Parts: sequence; C-alpha cells; structure tokens
Amino acid sequence: MSLVSIAGLTQVEHSLLVVFCLVGAIGVASVSQGPRRGVTVAAVVHVAAALLSILAGDLITLLVAWEMLAISAYFIIRSFESARPSNGSTSLVAGDMDRTARVAFRYLVVQVAAAVLFFVAIVVQYSYQRTVRVTALVPQAQGWIIAAVAIKTAMIPVHGWLLTTYGAVPSSSLILIAAFSTKVGALTAARLVPEAGYSGLIWLAAAVAAVAPWMAVRQYRIRRLLSYVLIAQVALVLVATGMSGTDVPAGPHDLAITAARFHTVNHVLYKTLLFVVTAMVVRRVGHDDLRHMGGLWRSMPLAVSAGIVGVGAGIGVPLLNGFTSKELLKHVVESPLIGVLLTVSTVGTALALFRFLDGAFFGRATAPTADRDRGSPLLSASAVVLALMCVLGGLFPSVASGVSEPAVYSASGVGSAMIVLAAVFLVWIAVRRLFLVAAPGSQWSETVFTGFGVRLYSAVTWCALGVRRADSRTLAGLTVLLVVVVMLALAGIW
Repeated sequence: MSLVSIAGLTQVEHSLLVVFCLVGAIGVASVSQGPRRGVTVAAVVHVAAALLSILAGDLITLLVAWEMLAISAYFIIRSFESARPSNGSTSLVAGDMDRTARVAFRYLVVQVAAAVLFFVAIVVQYSYQRTVRVTALVPQAQGWIIAAVAIKTAMIPVHGWLLTTYGAVPSSSLILIAAFSTKVGALTAARLVPEAGYSGLIWLAAAVAAVAPWMAVRQYRIRRLLSYVLIAQVALVLVATGMSGTDVPAGPHDLAITAARFHTVNHVLYKTLLFVVTAMVVRRVGHDDLRHMGGLWRSMPLAVSAGIVGVGAGIGVPLLNGFTSKELLKHVVESPLIGVLLTVSTVGTALALFRFLDGAFFGRATAPTADRDRGSPLLSASAVVLALMCVLGGLFPSVASGVSEPAVYSASGVGSAMIVLAAVFLVWIAVRRLFLVAAPGSQWSETVFTGFGVRLYSAVTWCALGVRRADSRTLAGLTVLLVVVVMLALAGIW
C-alpha cells in the first residue's frame, strides 16, 4: 500500500492533473493579488490537496486530501473582506469581517460533516475488507459515501453552503474556491464505485441535474446563477459515475468512469472561464447584478468573446469541449427517463447561460454602472488560455479522454444538439424581456423550514457547536440528510 500512486493512471486522469495544475495556477495568482499576501500559502495547499485527491493510493490519504481542501478553503474565505449581498461590491464595509467569519465557519462545518461520513465509510470498508486501499466499496459502506459525496458536491437540497460561500467571497478568489471542492467529491465517488454502480446516486444526480439549471434561470446575481449551473454539471458527473454498472457496450464500467472524469476535465475548464469572465465584469462595474448591466460588449470585447466560448462549451455547442464529454455521456445512458432528465438539464442550462451572457453584455442597462477598472492583465491572459483550451478540447477530444470509440462526433449527435440549442435560443429571444428586467431571484431555500424547526435546530447547534443563529438553508439540507440516514438505517444497508 502506498500513500500516493502515480503508476497506472489513465489518460483522462493525466488530463485531470494537467487541468488542475493550470486552473490552480490561475487561482493562486488571482488570490495572491488580494490584500493579504499570506493567503497565498493556503491557496497553494488548496491546489496540492486537489492533486493529492487524484494521486491518493489509499482511503486515509484521500480523506486527508478532503480535509486539506476544507481547511485551506476556510483560511482563504476568512482572509478576504466579502461583499454585501445587496450590491455585490467587494469594497470594505462595516461588518464584512464578521460575515466572512460566519460564512467560513459554516463552510468548514459542512465540509467536516462530509468528511466524518467519509470516515465512517472507511471504517465500514476496513471492517469487511481489512484494507484501506482505494478500491470498490462494499455495499455496507456505499450509503455512507453517497451521503458524504452528496454534501461535498452540493446536491440539492444540501446545497445551501455553496450558495452562501460563493455569494460571499470576492470574484477573484472564487476562481480558486469554486475550482476543486465539488469536483473532488465527484471524483472520489468515481474512484470508489463498485462494478454494479450507484443505482440510488443515478436518480438523485439526474433529478438535481434537471432542477438546478431552472433555479439558475431565476437568478439575477451572476455568482448565484453560475453556482446553480455548477451544481447541475457536477450532477452530470455523478450520473455517469452511477451508470458504471449499466449494460452498455465497449466496457461499461471503464466507459462510464471515463465519461465522468472527462466531463470533469471539461467542466473545470469552461466553468473557470466563466468565473474569470465574471471577475472581469465585476472589476469593471463593481457588482454582479444582471439587472444593472448591459451593453458591455463594446467596452469589454475580450470578456464577451471569452464569455461566448465559455457559454458555448457549457451548453454543449459542437466543436467546443463541453459537447464532447456530454456526447460521450449519452453513450452511457440507456434509461429513456434519465435521457429526458438530462435533456431538461441541457435546456435549462442553455437558458440560464443565455441570461448571463445577454444580461451582462448585450442587454440594455436599467441603471448606471460604474466604470471602476480597466481590467486585469492576469484575468485577460487567463481568459485567453482557458478559451483556447475549451476550443482545443472540442477539436481533439481523444487527447484528453483517451477514448476513440465510440466517436463523440456523429451526424446525428451534432444535428440533434444543434436543433435543441437553436430551439432554446429562439425561445430565449422570445422571452428575454421577461428575464432582463428587475425581478427577485429564487429564494425558496431561504424561507423554508422555519418556525419550530428553526428553533429546534438552533437548540441543537447551540449545544453541539456553540452556533446561536440557525441557517435555514443548512437546516433544510441537514433535515433531508437525517431522513436519508434514518431510511438507510431502517433498510439495514450497513
């Protein structure tokens, strides 16, 4: 047993290492431009932990990588003065540091909770196999790892921590914070998947992939919008992971896991590109409110060009990298209902990203915007590099995936994708005025589970953690998680 294993990595895993290094370098450089230089050390540790999660040779090392990610992210979040949620500004205001401390603490608590569930899965696995090697989990441990991964990847309804965190940190540091945590959770599931797959995870992830983009459509803050899109794309990775035991041709287990990892590679690239574009926009106008943007394409040609590439990759336009991994995913999915849910996800993702692109760059501004900053050379260079990687990934998909068969490009595949996207684009043109006006975003998760439940949760957190104030989003997630654990216990899964 070795702590780190490099030999035997597949081609797509080598691609993951390269992409993690690239995005990590961009994230570290972006974070290091902040007011506190010491945070650079935490940023480097964060990237190292992400790489360790790919190379870990045993479950204990993999768990250590999870904890390193959580603790380093805590210090990164804690070190920056966050924006007030009312205007999206990153300027220093009274009470910012207190709010940042609360957000960082909540983030750490949730991540530690996921790690505890992972640790229980390790204990159960060892009790049956007498080994902690990274291998397929026994059935008795699968319920624990699914619960841990659901939290780590922010599956709805345990997604409140992601929205709170991504909405609080500055856009520049969000480039790094959003890069690895959820992806490491999904990749962990892929490394531990049994030959029979995760049947329960398939339906959970497919439902989240279908619902999250439509929640994104209602958002008017870019970071919240992209957060929901991110959740949906990670859910696609989990769908492929869960499908690893289905009866598909060409080596079902390997093809499904390759599809999951390949989509992770592409998602990290175009998602980071979109967050870089967001950072460029926020530096220019001083906020991320789509209701008060518009017409930026004239003054920010590089940002709008990079945004078009990122949106195209995210919605699956042929010749861009997002299309190739989604097409490979289609070869894994055989259930018609799962296929319908993924189509619903594609339509919702397209509408949400059209709203982002149109609202930020092409729509008419409904209020004056501040021309605060002429741009950052680092962000500009990062946008160019990431956009180029998205294009190259679409033109040469087998270089990253290592899969030549089944082919990701076919007349039927390209044709069906273009028909769906063209139809969605025409729908957006028809309804865009309804979305580009001032309208409240979806705040359902902030208003549910009130009353007696909040008071009960307040008492529990006060006794266990010393937290006086209840977070209703965390309450919703923990309540559902508790129900799932009780159901698994009654079913005797472990």
